Amino acid sequence: MDEQFLKKHQKRIKRLKARVKSSRVTVHNMRPYEDFLYSLGKFWKFGEKITILEIGVGYGQSTNAFLKGLKDRVEPIDGIENDGILYSIDIKKKHQRSVKDEELKKRWVFIHGDSKEVGWDKPIDILFIDGSHTYENCRADYKKYEPFVLEKGLILLHDVLYPQMGVYKAWNEIKYPKFILSMNRPGLGLVTKE
Repeated sequence: MDEQFLKKHQKRIKRLKARVKSSRVTVHNMRPYEDFLYSLGKFWKFGEKITILEIGVGYGQSTNAFLKGLKDRVEPIDGIENDGILYSIDIKKKHQRSVKDEELKKRWVFIHGDSKEVGWDKPIDILFIDGSHTYENCRADYKKYEPFVLEKGLILLHDVLYPQMGVYKAWNEIKYPKFILSMNRPGLGLVTKE
């Protein structure tokens, strides 16, 4: 590259590099867990209809992984419906476009709004919290939706290994049996409700 070009566009190049760097973290940090989330969608309580609630859609990696699993579980077992539905709450309406496949959309309900303000009254088999990463918001999501998680249900929290994020503090306050899948730096916390 020519030196004059670099000088002229130095600020723009710096901004672009920062955006690329931050998007690598944001976009790809769910990738190691996609197969696991797919498996939960497909096999969790196999032979029963399940409800998954996801807080935070972002780029849709977890959303699509859950939905692909739900899509692949639909064959009835001994005449019993073996289906499921994913509800996703996100404050950004544009994240509704994260699912492109029409077959997947049949098992998905996107709720545009703040997870702390959305009305909820359904039992939950799997709760996945990956919305705001502040302590206050993560804790509020946990307190609001945990009572709806069925006994032996599963609660997942993303980014539990970042001490600088509020999720870390909220994770450490949970009293149920729990462990961390650390396939990458952010970590995925799993809680079994007993």
